[in-house]
Amino acid sequence: MQSMGLWVLIIGVCITSPAWAGEITTTRTGNNGKTSTSNTTVTRDGNTVTRSTTTTYGDGTTSSSTGVRTYNQDGTFSGQVTHTNRKGEVNTGTVSGTRTRDGNTVTKTGTMTGTDGKQVNFNNQRSCSAHQCQGSRTHTNAQGRQRSVTVTGNRNGNTVSGNVSVTRRNGTTGGGTFTRTRNP
Repeated sequence: MQSMGLWVLIIGVCITSPAWAGEITTTRTGNNGKTSTSNTTVTRDGNTVTRSTTTTYGDGTTSSSTGVRTYNQDGTFSGQVTHTNRKGEVNTGTVSGTRTRDGNTVTKTGTMTGTDGKQVNFNNQRSCSAHQCQGSRTHTNAQGRQRSVTVTGNRNGNTVSGNVSVTRRNGTTGGGTFTRTRNP
């Protein structure tokens, strides 16, 4: 599944609060039947959040990422992400943006910059109310091409289960289901 690795970041960003720390297990099944399981550890040290994830795919390959973000009182944040894909290739980048909250809705907007200097703008939004959670994430590259993801789910205690829909930059679509459990 092409988008499976990205789901790890998307589901986490769409649903996880930066104030929370602990462990998260996420399982995904794509529309094509392929599966993956991610184990994530989130730690906080003051206003700095570190998120480390290892994902194991159905064919036994793995990928990993570590992101460190610092959240400021004025709502801005910045940080760095290092991602190792299933082929062992390492990519690093920086991220900066703004985080706002309006009731149950959290919005993050900003820019990710790769080591090659290429930039992608993002707009993420998530909310949970009465056990119903939803999130969206849109990435727009320098050519104006977008990749968008929508997540919907039901929360039962520390577990959220639901659906993911992806529209890729080339216009093709995909998706699947997920179950995400956080362990405080």
